[in-house]
Amino acid sequence: MDFKPLAEKIRPQTFSDIIGQDYLVGEDGIITRMLNKNKLVSIILYGNPGVGKTTIAKIIGSMYELESYFFSASSDTKATLKDIIQGSKMYRSIILIIDEIHRMNKDIQDYLLSFMESGKIIVIGMTTVNPYISVNPAIRSRCNIYRLNDLKPEEIKNYLIKITEKLENQTIKIDENVYEFIANSCGNELRVAINNLELIDSVSKENEHITLEYAQKLIDVYPDMKLSYNDNKIVFPDGTAIIYDDGKEKSFDINFTKKRFGFADRISLFFIHSCIDNSFRYNNLITALHFLCSS
Repeated sequence: MDFKPLAEKIRPQTFSDIIGQDYLVGEDGIITRMLNKNKLVSIILYGNPGVGKTTIAKIIGSMYELESYFFSASSDTKATLKDIIQGSKMYRSIILIIDEIHRMNKDIQDYLLSFMESGKIIVIGMTTVNPYISVNPAIRSRCNIYRLNDLKPEEIKNYLIKITEKLENQTIKIDENVYEFIANSCGNELRVAINNLELIDSVSKENEHITLEYAQKLIDVYPDMKLSYNDNKIVFPDGTAIIYDDGKEKSFDINFTKKRFGFADRISLFFIHSCIDNSFRYNNLITALHFLCSS
């Protein structure tokens, strides 16, 4: 049995299969032009989860004439980077794809700089955190930074309909409003939407009719959610709660709630009130305001 997630099985192999990022990888996109002219430069792809950063980086690595290597800034070490560079001595230049580049520590960054300056390494960095704040200025100044667009629900819905033919259970009938529901409750993350569609596929019987009510119960979204405040927690209707005061610093993962519940408007208002009442961290208040404006 193949346990590879559907999102990985159907990961786009060409730019034409990527949605929502035409200004970068469309026929006349910036990155497309770079590759067509054989003039790739170091770049940082910045955007929310599930919008295509890793996919774009991997396609660049497969399409361009240089050898490419993957480096995870959250788990790999300076020794790993040295091994990559040592193993690439036979090549004039290489592509280094760096996941979570904002997590790269200063020692590794300092070591990397000279190779970037000489052109030995072309960096493709990926981050969900604003690189103008989170990435070392010395690295940042050597990269072009591109912000990836959040995907629109309509784009996600159309993509889900397109990939239905890839589901294992080809006998189920999915109502169109189910696709709309998944697209609107995934927090603009295509990967989350695909995972939810795969979940429906995995648990459904042969010839089953997939209704909106069934999908809502399965994906665990509360369209009429009511919140309550109790002992440094936000409590949801089923009794589960998210603790936002761990005793060390007060914080709250609004992005998590948006993934789970599909929206963040009431959550954000609730949290903004708590921020003001309890003098929470400034950046958490900004996060809440951002989600309120974008939800």
